[in-house]
Amino acid sequence: MMWNFIRRLRASEKGGIMIEAALAIPVLIVLLLAGFEISRLTLLSQKLDRAATSMADLVSQSKDLTSAQLTDMFSAIQHVMEPFDIGGSGKVVVSSIFTEGANPTIVSWQRTGSGTITATSQIGIEGGNPTLPAGMTIASGEGLVVAEVFYDYTPFIFWDIVSASQLYRRAFFRPRFGGLEVPPL
Repeated sequence: MMWNFIRRLRASEKGGIMIEAALAIPVLIVLLLAGFEISRLTLLSQKLDRAATSMADLVSQSKDLTSAQLTDMFSAIQHVMEPFDIGGSGKVVVSSIFTEGANPTIVSWQRTGSGTITATSQIGIEGGNPTLPAGMTIASGEGLVVAEVFYDYTPFIFWDIVSASQLYRRAFFRPRFGGLEVPPL
């Protein structure tokens, strides 16, 4: 009788699905959460690219840029970055680079907005020589608008696996109407 019970128990498949589910569900949850985090990081990366390109494009379209117009452009970037908070976790830096005659290329002006994080322009400082990508040159009498976007990325989940980091994107545009005048502070 005991041996019959053991044989029936070994042949039974009634609890097999529960055991398989208990093993598979944690793995599926981890994969789901990892997919969510990767999607979030991909969306953020695309938003940063779009913000840098939009800002450089808006500034390069202006003939005479005022401080109020520049403030409006910085405000527009907050809408481009939604649902991410550029004001609390990001920063936008716009620089105008110009070359005049035999003089060296300089950062003629630089303005910061749309955020409060600590980030320094990788192009250079106002009045200094810019750091441009290899092979990029500016002919005499030409200018360049550079928009840089910084964002302090903190993972939503998996804090121990993916570390927080500062993401950076930049865009280069030529001014449509020659050199841009320096907007007042």
